[in-house]
Amino acid sequence: EIKMTEKFEFRKIRPEEYELIEKMQQDEGFNKYFVPDNKMDLVLLNGNIIGVFYLSGSYTPELQIGILPEYRNKGYAVKLTEQIVGELFSEGISQVNLKIHKDNKASLNLAKKCGFHIDWENEELNPENKEDMYYTLYKRNYMVYGNKNRGR
Repeated sequence: EIKMTEKFEFRKIRPEEYELIEKMQQDEGFNKYFVPDNKMDLVLLNGNIIGVFYLSGSYTPELQIGILPEYRNKGYAVKLTEQIVGELFSEGISQVNLKIHKDNKASLNLAKKCGFHIDWENEELNPENKEDMYYTLYKRNYMVYGNKNRGR
């Protein structure tokens, strides 16, 4: 179990660690919902690699995280998400987005625990494509976004 005072460290994946990405791609939890690549940063806790994360976009970044199987169900994903979002908000980012496949119940539960809200779902746009139905979720930094916009 993670202590609330512990912080994750981040660093770029080194070429000799690309085999870790291949291992992740073979894991069903990653393979179905998440495509790790060498643009991601590693997540370390006490010097141990516990997962990866990736931010795309700059004005409104979209966050993806992945925790290695042996570190799941220990609270790391929630703590990691809160730390990354907190750092982005402290840098003045006004909103962070997540894109989560509708069948990925673990990630949907994580998003809700971390205060994200469903913005929209693509099923309305493309109801025939049942394989690629996802939610877009957001979390706003009301210190930047403004209290007058709270609750949309």
